Amino acid sequence: MINRLIGIIKVMLNMLRDMDWEYIFSYCFLRLKHKRKEDRNRALRHSKLAFIERRFAHILRKYRGQEFKSAANNGPIWVCWLQGENSMPPIVKLCYERLKKMSPPGRKVVLLHQQNLSDYVQIPEYIIQKLNRGLISKTHFSDILRFALLAEHGGVWIDSTIYTYNPISESIFNQEYYSIREDNYEEYIGVNRCLWKCFLLGAAKNSPWFCCARDIIYEYWKDMNYFIDYLLVDYILLSIYDCCDSVRNKVSQDVEYAPYVLELEKLLNAPYDAHQMQQMSDACNWFKLSYKLTFNEYTEDKRLTYYGWLFQSMVEKGKHTT
Repeated sequence: MINRLIGIIKVMLNMLRDMDWEYIFSYCFLRLKHKRKEDRNRALRHSKLAFIERRFAHILRKYRGQEFKSAANNGPIWVCWLQGENSMPPIVKLCYERLKKMSPPGRKVVLLHQQNLSDYVQIPEYIIQKLNRGLISKTHFSDILRFALLAEHGGVWIDSTIYTYNPISESIFNQEYYSIREDNYEEYIGVNRCLWKCFLLGAAKNSPWFCCARDIIYEYWKDMNYFIDYLLVDYILLSIYDCCDSVRNKVSQDVEYAPYVLELEKLLNAPYDAHQMQQMSDACNWFKLSYKLTFNEYTEDKRLTYYGWLFQSMVEKGKHTT
């Protein structure tokens, strides 16, 4: 109990500058009340969401009555690797080349990096300064970028580790909003209730959801230095979803079911099974991978793995055979 109290006091001191007392007392109470990590995390999620909704209530009110406009999404496909294409790890390079090949004809694919960001968006200087000071991670900076780009230009944001199996349908650009989900969201208890995936988001220009999200995240970092949660962007999106009827109605309609989006990564070191891959790709066009894990091209008994298949199935010009 003493060690838990010491840990809570340390976190509390870090919160004092940025968080309101209601959240701080709630945080401490819930940490002491729930010994089981699962119960504690679930309770803290509600507390963090309530804080976002209190702190940024004035922005939420501004967008509450705004409706989605019936407009096609004319923006590009956005993908980001801040270090530039030449610094991409192999699996990121694989996903990027595949994305370019599978993009709809005439649809521009924009690779964002440190040298061209200002060509597309002007991120506030205080955010750049906090990025340089390490208060904002590069991962979270990409979250800020996607909100700003979708709000100001529209398009579809696709994380650099998304493998696109089949050609991307132009129909997703005929929607004011687009994302994917993997589970039955009515039974899902996570932060985003499985209503979207932040690694794959699309919207027409001036979408009230992403304009509101951009304004909230800009103000968050203007006033604060404390990172409330790794999933801050999900809390922001959910606060808008809960407060704005037009957003809730649109998001509930325009979400594509992608049941295997997280499954391919789990199989990358397993022996390649063409039948299983076909079964997954028939039901899901997007597969979230990772460049941070270690994968092998062959198993210990010399069988080709899914990871090995991904690379061997590409020829020099980036073509893919299935």
